[in-house]
Amino acid sequence: MAAFGLLAGVVLAGCGATPAPATTTPTSGAATSASSAPNDAPTVPQPELDTAQIAGSPCSVLSTEQAREVAGSVRGEVRESPLGPSCRWLASDTPAKNHFSITVNNQLGGIAQLYARKSNFKVWEPAQVGGYPAVVAMDADARSKGLCRLEIGTAQKTVVAVQVQLTVGAADYANPCPRATGIGEMVVATLKGGS
Repeated sequence: MAAFGLLAGVVLAGCGATPAPATTTPTSGAATSASSAPNDAPTVPQPELDTAQIAGSPCSVLSTEQAREVAGSVRGEVRESPLGPSCRWLASDTPAKNHFSITVNNQLGGIAQLYARKSNFKVWEPAQVGGYPAVVAMDADARSKGLCRLEIGTAQKTVVAVQVQLTVGAADYANPCPRATGIGEMVVATLKGGS
């Protein structure tokens, strides 16, 4: 089953490790063009958000003030990802009680590609973040264990993934997706400021 490697993140999350940015393996026919996108795939509004502005420093996708709000005094760490620029914040030992990553996926075709593969996901919940199409898309439903992965369509060929793993004891532990959405709203606001 071609889908995000979120299962690995779920296994690691159960061990208290930081969830790795999920990777997606394209299936045959993964290069769906806009003309062959699924009928229910939302269109990305104009202007598309330019993620090139953060390519060299992906942790700058959150301003210092935004990062402090969601990660306390923890600084983001740049991570290697085959999907594109990525940053993680390890704030599980802070009052924020979370660790999260933000990955710009500019390799696999955007939100239309996710919609083309939506039957592969156990959790599929369309949403909007900052006026842009988004979806909670997860291979396994680990939300009750503090894990949520939100994909935001920022351009026709780009999604920004926000993956949150809350620490046991967080007040919202069993409902992590609103926290992922809040971080996603910050990401969109930052990108809109630079578009």
